[in-house]
Amino acid sequence: MRIRHLIHHTGGLPADPELQDRVGESHWDSPSVLRALADCTELRFTPGSRYEYCNAGYICLVAAIDRITPFADLARRELFEPFGLTQTRFCADTPPADAAIGCPTTEGEWPLPLSIGDGGAWSTADDLGRWNDALLPGGALADRVRDLIGEPGRLDAGEPIDYAWGVRVSRLDGVLVHSHGGSWSGGWTAKTIRLPERGVGVAALSNDGDVPRMIDLTERVLRVVSR
Repeated sequence: MRIRHLIHHTGGLPADPELQDRVGESHWDSPSVLRALADCTELRFTPGSRYEYCNAGYICLVAAIDRITPFADLARRELFEPFGLTQTRFCADTPPADAAIGCPTTEGEWPLPLSIGDGGAWSTADDLGRWNDALLPGGALADRVRDLIGEPGRLDAGEPIDYAWGVRVSRLDGVLVHSHGGSWSGGWTAKTIRLPERGVGVAALSNDGDVPRMIDLTERVLRVVSR
């Protein structure tokens, strides 16, 4: 298994439901997930042979970076501060004092601490908007880095997949879309979505945990601003 397999979700790690059973229904933090992975005796499939979204892969990526330098400090120094994301940070166990109160839409929730890599980032809609702008053509991000982030991954046999470097690649009304969303059962939902070819994007946060409504809302707003 290689780093690129983890980035593109082609590594064959156990699926999230299987790992959730191993770590417990009400817990999902980085140490627990890494211990559960260490207890696994086989992969779900040969790395690089197919795409299957797996949060644990990004927890492993952060664990690899942490062996060299603390990931949260690296993100702050190389990403958040240079791009003016002053309200964004990775933190597993201490939410910002002014964080919105989450409103779970299902029974139960995962308590703190959070996992880092697949989650654990605290931010604001303004900061997500700045990051969206940086990823658009003409934005603050270097062209070569922007192009790499949006380049779809490939299986080892060469077949492209609909996932790039932490970005889902799709089409909306026939137009190229780069997007990613996420949620935490404590009652928060996030979504960034942009049209690189039209130079527009939308970023949104919610504290109600309703993922389908967030997807619908951001796509409807994107259609309006891209007219």
